[in-house]
Amino acid sequence: MPCQPVFSSHPSSLGSLIFSSPCFFGNNQQDKLLLHATTISFSARNQSESTLSIVPNGVSVVDRPINEEPNSMEFDRSNARSRVQNLVDRIRALPISERIRIIHVFEKEQAFQNLSGFNDVLLAFFIADEPDLALNLFCSNISSYNLMPDSWTFSIIIKCHCKKNDLDEAKRVLENMVEIGFLPSVATFTVLINSFCRRGKLQKAIETLEFMGRVGCKANV
Repeated sequence: MPCQPVFSSHPSSLGSLIFSSPCFFGNNQQDKLLLHATTISFSARNQSESTLSIVPNGVSVVDRPINEEPNSMEFDRSNARSRVQNLVDRIRALPISERIRIIHVFEKEQAFQNLSGFNDVLLAFFIADEPDLALNLFCSNISSYNLMPDSWTFSIIIKCHCKKNDLDEAKRVLENMVEIGFLPSVATFTVLINSFCRRGKLQKAIETLEFMGRVGCKANV
């Protein structure tokens, strides 16, 4: 039974990381959707409005906040990447059967004092191909650390469900984000759309693309 934590919060700022993922779309004349097999590169950032530009033989994604103001919570990208990579290296250095124990090590090191540290660990588990550990940490422990998830937290959780091929649960998390007041970025939508397309679920991909438009993310074709 998937976990269903309930949160009541408001969107908070989201750090920026770069991802690249293959995108496989089909030509469905009936649904009037024409997309091309290509690679999407994007920058994930919390925002009030997003745009997705699709061009022939390629995809260009612009994920940019409107009326962006300086934010003291935005972390330095280089330091963030270094911090996450260090966590990934430590996780991978352990035998697979012992990796769950590292959560207790991180607790002793006070890695979960704030949401930024918690998200770093989630992302490290995802990169280290341990999505189950990330999901277990999120479902079982986030409330015990007195932390509330933000858009970046949910984005990582969606990526973990996609890596496990649990796309229905990933979609449920996405919809839950919107219900509690978060606006998913184009990057978050694209992860799920790509996953549906890779598995030949084009109708699900179309539905997610339409939902993306309804919540304020604009796709410029």
